[in-house]
Amino acid sequence: MKIHDLLPILAVSLTLLTTGLTAFVRRWSASTFAALLVLSSALVLAASDLLVLRIHNMRHLDIGIRGVFAAELLASFAVFLFSILYSRERPASQFLRMGLPLTVMGLGIFYFVTSFFLDNHLFRLLALPQTHSILLISTPNLSGAGFFLIGILLLSLYQMSRTYISADSLARWNIKYPLIGASLWSCSLILVHANQIINSGFDRSFLLLEPVGLVLLDGFFLYAFLLQKSQDVALAISRNTINRSVLLLLGGAGLVILGGVGTTLESLGPVWGKLSASLTIILGLGAFVVVFSSNRLRRELEGFLGVHFYSNRYDYRGAWMTLTQAIAESGKPENIIPTLMEQTREMTLAQSLSFGTVAEIPSPTLHVQETLGWKPSREERKQIFAPG
Repeated sequence: MKIHDLLPILAVSLTLLTTGLTAFVRRWSASTFAALLVLSSALVLAASDLLVLRIHNMRHLDIGIRGVFAAELLASFAVFLFSILYSRERPASQFLRMGLPLTVMGLGIFYFVTSFFLDNHLFRLLALPQTHSILLISTPNLSGAGFFLIGILLLSLYQMSRTYISADSLARWNIKYPLIGASLWSCSLILVHANQIINSGFDRSFLLLEPVGLVLLDGFFLYAFLLQKSQDVALAISRNTINRSVLLLLGGAGLVILGGVGTTLESLGPVWGKLSASLTIILGLGAFVVVFSSNRLRRELEGFLGVHFYSNRYDYRGAWMTLTQAIAESGKPENIIPTLMEQTREMTLAQSLSFGTVAEIPSPTLHVQETLGWKPSREERKQIFAPG
């Protein structure tokens, strides 16, 4: 038996051991529940991978791969729950705060898992007798599920990074290994489906990436739970954090829309069906660049959130710290005014800003010195005030 044949067996055995030890050595808490949830979903996925990698009957293999895809989506949801519950203070409030993303994910998972077992044309299997390998050829609907899964895992990685950044140095040392393990396993799932989306399918042996990530997850969990003591972290919430979370949530919704676009393109005919995956990727990259590089769109979103959802207009502490740091780093004295203007525009979400001086002699006159977001004409740079 070759080493790669033993890898899925090792992953299942090690995950069983890690799950049992975690339940035995850790006190019951939301963090323990989140860890056991990830390990349980990983165990189901590892068992599915083990069966799929050893099945030779094509009909049974078709059913097994559908089960693997369903297990991957459920595992990604478990990773997201882990990311918002593990080592955080007041986990119940964290769970309730993420109610909308959890609802969207739940509906998406229900849709895709149902389609895995009802759509007979979700993918095709092609046996290659010369190399004793089996190729999976995907459809846009399966690519949509891949986009959705990657979106969940990227949002989970972001949430785990927030937990780590919010912790002090001692807490970071105690919580980083489970976070690293979950991140590595998530990356293995992302790699599998990124390859499936880019190449419109993959070789069955590519699923061996998942047991590799799972063995790393088990190793980091065992080290952390047996040798270290985890601490709960109070998550630092700022307006920038909330605004970025909303952008990421919109990005996840965009991935679901892209999956629907791919499915629609396939229904337009065989030519569009062949081009659907590439067109979906191009549209997705274009939308990503437009949304995340547009300062105006970002300011309008932040302004909408500030007006309709925040009780206070500004995050005064964050704004003051950012302002003082920007002034300290501005360098030359002539750079202070442009720096102040840029920071003022960021705080007030203004589209444009002007700085001017007033001369009293011979008559009150406004001289526009600097502008941001607009370019005044020569007449607009010098304005005389009416008396009184």
